Amino acid sequence: MKDLKAYKIKFFGLSLGEHSFDYQLNNEFFELFDYHEFEQSDLTGTILLCKKTNGLELDIKIEGTVTVPCDLTTELYKQPINGGTEIIVKFGDEYDDSREDVLILPHGEHEFNAAQFLYETAVLSVPLKRVSPDAEKSKAGKEIREKLESLSTEAEGEKASDPRWDKLKNLLN
Repeated sequence: MKDLKAYKIKFFGLSLGEHSFDYQLNNEFFELFDYHEFEQSDLTGTILLCKKTNGLELDIKIEGTVTVPCDLTTELYKQPINGGTEIIVKFGDEYDDSREDVLILPHGEHEFNAAQFLYETAVLSVPLKRVSPDAEKSKAGKEIREKLESLSTEAEGEKASDPRWDKLKNLLN
């Protein structure tokens, strides 16, 4: 079973107000979720918990870098990550995490595990399009750009000299 004990937050004994919890999120953390998209990860997760009389508010921030392959060149590069989310924790009859920004804990609960929230925030903070800032300067980037340019000029040349369309254009005249 996953070893997520380090990510439990016990809020029962905390005083009203703000409390901060810091976590290091590296490859071992993401392996707990069987997530292997990052070659290397060096992230810091910070949860600012605001305890109120009727619930909790969580402000989750993720900062750091992950090493991922570039979508254009497939070369590895460090992608800076800076993301966050806010979650409201309420109390109800039964556990419910079906909404992305609201967590309902059963009455009498005194702790919750924040690992899933940290994981989701980190993964969703990575851009969908991963392009290295050095992609155009690299050798592979130059080769790809040259190939794309040659393909686009070939396509334009084919468009200009297609005799089928030329005959149809003559019908309009």
